[in-house]
Amino acid sequence: MKKIKFNFKKYRFEIYSKPGVWMNQKDLKHLQERLSGIAEKRLKTKPRFSFFKDVRYLNNKLVVICADKKTKDDCSCCVLSYLGTYRKRSVIHCGAVYSNAENQGTMKLLYGFAGLYIMIKNLFFRKVYVTSLTHVPKIFGMFSEQFYRVYPDSRTGREAGNFHLKIKDLFFNTYIKEWDLSELPQIDGSFVIRGFRLQDDGTMLYPDTVETVPRHRKVEYNTRCFNLLDYENGDEVFQVGIFPGIFGFIMKNRRSFRHVPV
Repeated sequence: MKKIKFNFKKYRFEIYSKPGVWMNQKDLKHLQERLSGIAEKRLKTKPRFSFFKDVRYLNNKLVVICADKKTKDDCSCCVLSYLGTYRKRSVIHCGAVYSNAENQGTMKLLYGFAGLYIMIKNLFFRKVYVTSLTHVPKIFGMFSEQFYRVYPDSRTGREAGNFHLKIKDLFFNTYIKEWDLSELPQIDGSFVIRGFRLQDDGTMLYPDTVETVPRHRKVEYNTRCFNLLDYENGDEVFQVGIFPGIFGFIMKNRRSFRHVPV
């Protein structure tokens, strides 16, 4: 299953697994333009990293696009990365997600369908490790709630386990290289990458502040993010967790699939 297209309520979803491996260059460029269009509409500027800059980085991506079924306009997307394996289990980075203001309810659906695809590909019960990189309390909290044994989460006074540390190293040896950074960023014991969003030209990628960043419904995730990160400095927090089996996945996502406009 290299690509899947289906309707769900008022939306049309498309899933592409490692499109850079099998898709022809014309279609691959069109896919890149669609992803860039969604991101640019949301950010008011075009991102210049990874697959936005070079289609070759779509070789290891899982792409999910959501469009309005009636107008066919793209409204949101998420792009996950296959990082490799740890103890013979897949490691997947949740990557970039963009949703236009009027379609923010689709964010969980994007990850939900991506997760279902991953479960099918991994025979439902096989363990999968997942990572995230964010400065957004809403995403920080969502990741913490969706996965197991997450570090860091809302709790303080904890230390990373061995698998957290090993997967952190894998992340730095793979995904970080897609950013074309002049030097490898440093990550502290709380898995915070200082100044990661500060670009070489002095501009800030995703120039959010404590006042503008999307918050989570649970205040403890907001508080934890604000305590960990210096938003003016462009900090990001890296998270590692374990993807639940099919039953855990259904339990954690049942509301996401039910509470969608028809």
